[in-house]
Amino acid sequence: ADISWHGTQAWEAEWSYHSRTLAFMLDGQHARGGSVQDDYIYVAMNMHWESHPFELPNLPGQRQWHLFANTSMPSPDDVCIPGEEILLKDQYSFLVGSRSVIILVGR
Repeated sequence: ADISWHGTQAWEAEWSYHSRTLAFMLDGQHARGGSVQDDYIYVAMNMHWESHPFELPNLPGQRQWHLFANTSMPSPDDVCIPGEEILLKDQYSFLVGSRSVIILVGR
């Protein structure tokens, strides 16, 4: 799929009215109708007043998650220059701060 929905558990979005967390992943294999391979993009949104760990979806092949943006960090550490994203040490989960959004790039 071009887009997949997730919650704090990968592949399991919580759609209830009281949920304060949601994530989605854009599949880079489907760029331009599948004619071009591109990066994966993962966006996790935590609108809860507490931090929550998000389990990250596994990437195919040797791809790894890199942090592009984290709105819980103060400026200028909240966003990276495109192409200079930070490789995550933990490729399995990420603690998303309260009322924050993160953007990861899988390459």
